[in-house]
Formats: sequence, C-alpha cells, structure tokens
Amino acid sequence: MREREHLRTALESRERIGMAVGVVMERFGLDAERAFDYLARTSQHGNRKLRDVAEAVLAPEVGGITPERA
Repeated sequence: MREREHLRTALESRERIGMAVGVVMERFGLDAERAFDYLARTSQHGNRKLRDVAEAVLAPEVGGITPERA
C-alpha cells in the first residue's frame, strides 16, 4: 500500500512540474529543456524541492514566479 501511495505522489508531482515547465516556457519564451533547467536552478539556489518550486509557479494567489523572485 505504501508503494502505491509513493507512486501516486510521484505521478502527481511529475504532472505539476510539467505544468510549471509549460508556464515558464510561455512566460519567458523558453523551450522545454531551458524551462526545466530554470526550475531546477531555482530549486537548487533556494534549497527547495522542485515540486515546491513548481507549485509556486502555479499558485495564483502568489502570482507565480518571476525572474526577480527566482
């Protein structure tokens, strides 16, 4: 049962990260690889999990991520 829950969480995280990549592509005019690299660098520099950075990009109440907040 625990393994199934981990797989579900991983799939949800992957989906949200993919959505965030799309948002970054649109906002900054990047291709998919560069958009993912941007999210990964933001994650590393802020010592945050990639899925948390993705959620920040997608969060309407926060206004998403901008180059100034990265």
